[in-house]
Amino acid sequence: MESIHRYLKYLAISVSAIAGLLIIGSVITLTSSKAPVIKAPTKTIDSQAFLDEKEAEAWAQLKKLNIDKATVVQKAQGLRKKITKRHIDKSIATSTRTLVDTVLTQSGIDPETIALYHREKSYSAAAAGNSCLYITQDIFNGLTQQAKKFVIGHEAQHIINSDTLVLQVVEEFTDHLKLNPTSPDCPINYLSRFFEFRADIRAASLGAEFAQGYVERAHGWLKNNADFGTCHPKHAERLAWAQKISGSVNQSPVGVA
Repeated sequence: MESIHRYLKYLAISVSAIAGLLIIGSVITLTSSKAPVIKAPTKTIDSQAFLDEKEAEAWAQLKKLNIDKATVVQKAQGLRKKITKRHIDKSIATSTRTLVDTVLTQSGIDPETIALYHREKSYSAAAAGNSCLYITQDIFNGLTQQAKKFVIGHEAQHIINSDTLVLQVVEEFTDHLKLNPTSPDCPINYLSRFFEFRADIRAASLGAEFAQGYVERAHGWLKNNADFGTCHPKHAERLAWAQKISGSVNQSPVGVA
């Protein structure tokens, strides 16, 4: 009888020990499951998701001021000039005009619908207006061919999306609010930064030369500490995107989403 008691006691201890091990094992398993999962690198740069996020963020800021995207865009499109006879400043170099026309065509724009003007003084090589492009010839001449293509492609995107006109309408709607245009949190600056990112990414996605031009320009902005104000993205952010896209378009079959 005593031996049976000893056996039962031993059996109880063994069962307890096994149960304890099972519990410890479960804890270890649960703890291990919380370890970070390293995802395999993707070959596609999801730039569209990034742009969608930035756009939603910008219009959400303006929505707080009772400014509706559809209303703004509709009014902006109504302000767009229709060019019946193209104007080109005589001071625009023939090689510049040829390159501009080529890039506009690649961007899906009929060159004959875009006027070309020369600017004497500016911090940028080019700028988009209402159905027009402004070229600062001395700055533009100092760029590589790749950088020139990117610059024109960037401004072409502003024209396609009527960015200048949209900002003009938003400023009209907010003029009475006396917003601080130098603040990064100014709702208009959220929208402007999105426009710059969109123009950057879509222009760079036109091909390897455009992407390389984006890298060159972004490096230059960062190196020279160019001050574009809070209406433009930070130079480091733009360089990061430039490098992503450049690496993508130069490694077939890697693509940009």
